Amino acid sequence: MLSRLASCGLCAVALFALAGCGGPKVVEVSGKLVLLPNTKLTDTDSVNLVFSAQESGGAGAQVTLNKDLTFTAKAQPGKYKIAVTVSAYPGEKDSEKRIAAFQKAYEVFALENTKLTYEVTSDAMQNITIDLAQGRAAKN
Repeated sequence: MLSRLASCGLCAVALFALAGCGGPKVVEVSGKLVLLPNTKLTDTDSVNLVFSAQESGGAGAQVTLNKDLTFTAKAQPGKYKIAVTVSAYPGEKDSEKRIAAFQKAYEVFALENTKLTYEVTSDAMQNITIDLAQGRAAKN
């Protein structure tokens, strides 16, 4: 009985291996985010980068943004809106003034306002630069 279960288990594993995972293809997009000129970040400020699928029902990308503003995103091929927010940590010196300044400067890049887009292709690795001053995201 045990060997029969083991044989069935091995057959199931073999079928999954032959068929593949069957899920949508996910590719890696890496690159650099270039903030607006005169943006001075402190150690406590936060920068968020979002890839939002333009197609209804499409999945967003999983984005990891590093302190040096390099990033890696895992996304399915398709068109994405790119949103960026910059926030000062509340309670720090001049934080209220800085929060207001960041909101004003980066309002155009909020998810509901952004015109930045990028089309993730099926290429396995893509390297891009998102330059906010130029208002574009382009392959390197």
